[in-house]
Amino acid sequence: MKKVFFFGLIISLMILSCAKQESKFPQGTWEKVQTLRVVDGNAEVRFPVTYTGFQIKMWTETNWMFIQRYYRDTITTIDYGTGTYTLDGNQYEEDILYLGNEIYDGTINKNMTMELKNDTLYQSYHPLMANGQQPDSVTACSKPAIERISLLSVG
Repeated sequence: MKKVFFFGLIISLMILSCAKQESKFPQGTWEKVQTLRVVDGNAEVRFPVTYTGFQIKMWTETNWMFIQRYYRDTITTIDYGTGTYTLDGNQYEEDILYLGNEIYDGTINKNMTMELKNDTLYQSYHPLMANGQQPDSVTACSKPAIERISLLSVG
């Protein structure tokens, strides 16, 4: 009788562990499907048009990390990064612990928003200088610049 009870308990635990777990946004693994840059109201699809490759980004309850490989003409770029994040409503902020380009280690990415539509996560970056003003240029784009990254759930 004890064996039957024990076997039943094991089966019950296995069934319960297979039940679909409630997702906690943005936790999981996401693959970049598009980067859209908007400069002075003009939208330009940068990924996968201007450059190709892949980016995988993952979030836990408190941390994020990414790895990417991009190809543009004959140049291959490999990058990675990790840190912590806060998400308050749709306001998103990343504290960078390590990044492939070390000058960003220890910095904070602010002025971002994040939203989920169906199975696609939209992460938008609205760059501002420390004084709260729009920069004259951000990585070779004119003001105002918005970079929107669409990530598709893979996990």
